[in-house]
Amino acid sequence: CGSWRGFILMAKWELKQVLDDSPSLAGDYLLEVIPEADEEAREKASEESTVFLENFPVECPYTIKQILDEDWLPG
Repeated sequence: CGSWRGFILMAKWELKQVLDDSPSLAGDYLLEVIPEADEEAREKASEESTVFLENFPVECPYTIKQILDEDWLPG
């Protein structure tokens, strides 16, 4: 589905707004919430794509720098 790019860009924009409002969340907080958010994303992607959950990486394969980079999208 091509809409995943738009979804990712919107999520990055929303995350940037939160971090601009509360810069202290950019450190340890992100390290704490990324695994939980990634698990939810894996489950949602599995449901929407009919790809079995076990075919997605168990841990988030992206760095915080990549996640926050407005110009970066997964290949």
